[in-house]
Amino acid sequence: MSELEIVSGIQAAVTSTPVGIAVAVFLARWLVLGFGVFGIVFLMSRSAARRHAVREAAWSAALALALTTLISAVIGRLRPYMLPLDTSAPVTLFIPEPLNASFPSGHTGVSFAIASALFAIDRRLGLAALFIALFVALGRVAVGVHFPSDIIGGVAVGIGSYAAVRHLHHRIRTRDLDRAAKKHRHA
Repeated sequence: MSELEIVSGIQAAVTSTPVGIAVAVFLARWLVLGFGVFGIVFLMSRSAARRHAVREAAWSAALALALTTLISAVIGRLRPYMLPLDTSAPVTLFIPEPLNASFPSGHTGVSFAIASALFAIDRRLGLAALFIALFVALGRVAVGVHFPSDIIGGVAVGIGSYAAVRHLHHRIRTRDLDRAAKKHRHA
């Protein structure tokens, strides 16, 4: 089964009714904004670790967005709806035409970057964030703008972005603590 057939099959199953189309459009375009709710909840927390997780999530999302934009510009893969019409696997565009190329999925990359940061600090809320990220990814396929491999690429970029931000932050904190320890003197 080709990726185009997979996209066509998902699209046929999800968008067979007006309600299904509305749900797919919501998942693809608007659900990613739900991560703002997690950010607000974590920022309002008394826990410094949760507030810190929001900062790491923001940096991870920014890195994922930059990387997916750069990679898509270099690779330039056509989106499923842009391919010549294949009557055995038709794909329809259900949202406004995206401005960049298909691989990797930027929405998926950003979603998984944020979800990874939240999962690292709170497993329960992190699992909810991962489910949201999965639904964002499904929505992107259902509306005809991504292939499954675009989603896999977005997941890899998102998780990798969080890992890079986390590693860099740890190195900076370690260096700062070492520097502070060298300057600290007891009287």
